[in-house]
Amino acid sequence: MEFHINQVSLHHIDIDKQEIKEFENVALENNFNEYINNILLKLFDSKTNHRFFEIKSNSTQVVANILKILNGVDKATLTYENSKRLLEKETKAQERIARLKREVQKGSLIHIQLELDSKTFVILTKVEFDEILTERYLTKEKGLNTNNKIYKAFIYCPEVNELQIFDNNLSKFWWDDFLELKPIISDDDNTKNSYQAIDSILLNQNDTYHTDIVTLREHLLAYYKTNTIFKFDELLKSFKEYKPHNKSFPISSISDRIENLTKRGKFDTHFNIKQDKVTKTTNRKIKVNEDISISIKNAPINTLSNHIVPFIDEGSKILKIYTDQGYDEIQKLIEVNRINDDRVIE
Repeated sequence: MEFHINQVSLHHIDIDKQEIKEFENVALENNFNEYINNILLKLFDSKTNHRFFEIKSNSTQVVANILKILNGVDKATLTYENSKRLLEKETKAQERIARLKREVQKGSLIHIQLELDSKTFVILTKVEFDEILTERYLTKEKGLNTNNKIYKAFIYCPEVNELQIFDNNLSKFWWDDFLELKPIISDDDNTKNSYQAIDSILLNQNDTYHTDIVTLREHLLAYYKTNTIFKFDELLKSFKEYKPHNKSFPISSISDRIENLTKRGKFDTHFNIKQDKVTKTTNRKIKVNEDISISIKNAPINTLSNHIVPFIDEGSKILKIYTDQGYDEIQKLIEVNRINDDRVIE
């Protein structure tokens, strides 16, 4: 992956001092260029979790400033304006969470303009900027963490109007207050779509692997019920590392199918889990006798008893099925069969 970097700017955001410090001529430093390249490799890695957004309105300040920069308007002034806006929003966010004894992560804002695969990209990323001890003199200095600790990032490709967010904490002040964006897919739909898509892959496996299917379905349900943030790479890794009970269980192909789900665009790879949208379903074909089977497709287990009730009457095992459509269809079938039998007798 070859990045053609056109412009880079670096501003340190100091909430405590309410200051913004611009670092000049950073693009001329070889070490900084290597640092930037490593950040880009991580952000453009297909395995990195992102979420897609759209602009709230045409008056969105940060995106408007980015478009001006691309059109050749004063870069230094506009990147400073964006940095100033971030300082303002972080200050307000800090005031909101102070009573919880939490702090907004301190760092620096980097603007990057680049070309990749004949497309223009603009990146805004907040990175760790901390106090370090120099190796030679063991004196305290402030600087960028060379381990490339990225707090948040905004990736914008104006040619296809695609906006992505990278943020481990999914901080609302970053995508809503600062960038003025809104998610394309809601947390509710992301939760429901992702769970159902992955669960359906498991349900479509051969019943020969019943133990493994049940184990993985319980694992999937537990992931959604015990986590507040969905990270696709973490969940996928847990499937790939699964040790099947049945040695012939196709866990590799199942993991590949789950990985390919992200290409359909039905859900993001990073979002807040809404646990009330997660419902365990069953997809089974139940044999009633040699001639009749009942097919259950994606039915929520906790509501199954609302439709089918097993009971015993005078020693006979009976299934009672509540249905309007099914009742009418069976009535028609029985009536047609009765008429045919009468014709045979005549």
